[in-house]
Amino acid sequence: KVYLPALAQLRPTMDWLDAALQGGQLTNSGFVMRLSSGPGGTSDTTNSWYHVSGGRLQFEPAWQPLENISAGVVVRDDRVDVVANQSRIGGIDLDPGVKAMVRKEPAGGSMVRIRGAASTDTATGLAFLRNSPLRSQTGDFMDNWTASGNLDADIVMALPIGADPDPQQVSVNVKSAGSNLFMPPSNNVCT
Repeated sequence: KVYLPALAQLRPTMDWLDAALQGGQLTNSGFVMRLSSGPGGTSDTTNSWYHVSGGRLQFEPAWQPLENISAGVVVRDDRVDVVANQSRIGGIDLDPGVKAMVRKEPAGGSMVRIRGAASTDTATGLAFLRNSPLRSQTGDFMDNWTASGNLDADIVMALPIGADPDPQQVSVNVKSAGSNLFMPPSNNVCT
């Protein structure tokens, strides 16, 4: 965290990163700052880039953290772009190529947008749901459920940081293949 720039235009993003980044190593890094040299000069710009390995990111306190992150990060002024070669959340390996970006919002603050995909067995997917913020809506309703089969998921998230008034948006499209869901005590089975 100490190697990330502390610039006023990045303050909401940097505050979020300070809390969210919980481990990892930075390599292959660089930093460039261009300052205007007088009247009529170009605007100030900053750029940084680095590779993260073994990273851990608690992007939202209610969700399980992203772990084992291997990613390239590029910061251009108030824009952040990340492409992950490897990451894991809640026991689920995400497919390579997960993309995240941070952009300023017109109303203030910034928005973190994440797009990715994952494949896992249905039991691991069910365990992930049990340990997600959805539990506050379902309580212990799914605790005794068991599952088998496989899932493919496409994930799209938008998480506001800073002063942005927009609500969080999470979209997960799941395709099930050969899955069975056993729901005691009624002993119902969904296939």
